[in-house]
Amino acid sequence: MLRLLLPALLLSVQVSAADWGTTERPDDEILASDFREMSLVEQRKLVTGMWYGVTLWAYHIEKEGRTPVGATPQNAENEWLMRCNAGKTSNDMIDLYNQYLDSHPELWHFDIGTLFVLALQERCNS
Repeated sequence: MLRLLLPALLLSVQVSAADWGTTERPDDEILASDFREMSLVEQRKLVTGMWYGVTLWAYHIEKEGRTPVGATPQNAENEWLMRCNAGKTSNDMIDLYNQYLDSHPELWHFDIGTLFVLALQERCNS
């Protein structure tokens, strides 16, 4: 399953694989510990962006002209994400993400994009 989400991880991860082992972090990298200190408005913007990014990567958007009329998973192994997204709002995703972070404080030194994908997998792919 992780191999299917790898492109989404690479899009959302703000450091290259070579930087993972270093103690230096790029100025634009946002860690989970940084996220926890943000206002709800800032959290909502970030989570909504990550949610849309992962969703757009995983779906084939059907259009008539420029209007989206439906979406299907790009492959059957991404159907869990469609079920996970059903009826969800940005507030639901913020709650899901914060619950994941509450459960895993040992991961707060990782970037928010990687942890968002892991949160979706843990909470929705069961």
